[in-house]
Amino acid sequence: MIGRSTDLRSISISNNDKLSLLSNLATMFNAGIPILETIESMSEDSKGNIKKILDSVRDDLIQGQSIYSAFSRFPRVFNKVTINVIKAAEEANVCVVNGEVAELGARISGYGSFNYNWGAGVAWFAKKERLIGGKKIKPGDKVVALYEEGFRSNGFSLVRKIMKNNFSENWTDKCFDGKSVGERALTPSRIYTRAIVDMTGGFDGEEKVKINGMAHITGGGIPGKLGRLLKPSGFGADLENLFSPSEFVKFVQQQGKVPDKEAYKTWNMGNGMLIVTREPKKVIEIAKLYGIESREVGVITENSIIKIISKGFYSEKNQSLNFDL
Repeated sequence: MIGRSTDLRSISISNNDKLSLLSNLATMFNAGIPILETIESMSEDSKGNIKKILDSVRDDLIQGQSIYSAFSRFPRVFNKVTINVIKAAEEANVCVVNGEVAELGARISGYGSFNYNWGAGVAWFAKKERLIGGKKIKPGDKVVALYEEGFRSNGFSLVRKIMKNNFSENWTDKCFDGKSVGERALTPSRIYTRAIVDMTGGFDGEEKVKINGMAHITGGGIPGKLGRLLKPSGFGADLENLFSPSEFVKFVQQQGKVPDKEAYKTWNMGNGMLIVTREPKKVIEIAKLYGIESREVGVITENSIIKIISKGFYSEKNQSLNFDL
């Protein structure tokens, strides 16, 4: 075990050594070698700062620390992008085996002198009989929402446009409730994967809750995504108890003078996922185990309308917004 008196944060290695270290880790992970075995094997063949890094990571993992925590001890070796990709992968319980960086020109122009956009693809496998496509949804089914604090990545171009128009090119430096607007805008998306897999049983696990449909609230908001789930059946939903959007989301809505109805068609407005179930209490209990705030927010109806009691910036008490399927 390396001495904890060592200032780990000051350790650095060359760019070539970083590339070699990450490449070797990826090769061994992809080969299915357990992480501790990988770290110990690489440590035996290493020296200097690389060996110090690997020995520290090994010690942290043995003590039950996450990979994210172990790597984050070395900010001069692993930058924030690398660390947070690891954090997201651990939270979602997935392995990031490949990817690309794509230049999108004016469509996403970014910020600063180095503009980039991260892109990813997902390969997944499922048993046909376990797919949840909404065919079993019936009037009377309950709707549970999982809370989301930020914008996720959808409707973000509108966020940037609003803030730039109101606060110039340097809008990210403006302060909002003790943090920069840039930090607020980049609030990480909550990842619900582990909780959902626990509820449904995933590929071949035990099903703990009867779920008839799920809508991940991304582009198109609740009307778009829940509407897509319900459209084949022709059923609608009364959503009278949705989560309120965060104060920052409402601040952006106010600055852009975005009507509530448009806001709900563009952003998640505090509701990152909607789950249709006959067992809402079980859904809420399991979500709580993963630190996810959730609650029953509505019910499926026979009418082909999604009715939302608005919680947006311009909402009045019990103001109803209706959206046709």
